[in-house]
Amino acid sequence: MNTIGVILLVAFVIVCVLLVLLVLVQDDGQNGMGGLLGGRGTAAFGSHSASVLTKATIVLVVLFFVLAVFLALINKKEKPAE
Repeated sequence: MNTIGVILLVAFVIVCVLLVLLVLVQDDGQNGMGGLLGGRGTAAFGSHSASVLTKATIVLVVLFFVLAVFLALINKKEKPAE
């Protein structure tokens, strides 16, 4: 794997971890994982916190898919000529 592949792989792992953490912090309207860290996990972001968390989630999901496609293209193996 070349240098670009390693950089993309590291970025992919970071995006995956951030995406998991962001999904766990979101409040689904019930007492789920969002309330684990002392009540309303979204209160620190202000009154428009749902839209901030939603936009951040969308950005991370798009990055996840883009990085996954680029990693697949970089690591694909050529078919041997017959």
